[in-house]
Amino acid sequence: MATWTAMDNLSAGDLVTEADMDAIRGNIEYLLTPNSDINERTTSNYTTTSSTFADVDGTNLELTITTYGGPVLVFLIGNYTHSSNGVYTAFDIDVDGTREGGTEGLLRPTYASSTTIANVSFVHVIAGLSAGSHTFTLQWKTDSGTATLYASAGTPCFFGAIEI
Repeated sequence: MATWTAMDNLSAGDLVTEADMDAIRGNIEYLLTPNSDINERTTSNYTTTSSTFADVDGTNLELTITTYGGPVLVFLIGNYTHSSNGVYTAFDIDVDGTREGGTEGLLRPTYASSTTIANVSFVHVIAGLSAGSHTFTLQWKTDSGTATLYASAGTPCFFGAIEI
């Protein structure tokens, strides 16, 4: 992971040293290499009947990044279905053991037809995190029946966290 180096202000006539150039190169690498973890799931679909928030996949859809204390953009891009019409499935992010959304999470789409696949996606910015390691876990729940989040080769699921 590239690191940021604080530099002295240079004035006209100052000699630029090798250390100054190394710091500039390191700072450019830092800016071009964000702290991130993005996971594409294409192995098998996920299902839930839970009426309380639970991890979708506590191994593969749990991301850990080390931040410098900047805001983190977390996103989900996927597709889902439900066994019943007119039923909701709520999605949320757990950050270091605390969910971001309220009672119904960050996103609570109501499923209109059990015969079609619907898109589910969100982008959420988390500010105020301290510098250090943070874990982001995708969670979900449904009010009844069975919800399915697709994560197969034909319908992949993407979950990611990027310090911005």
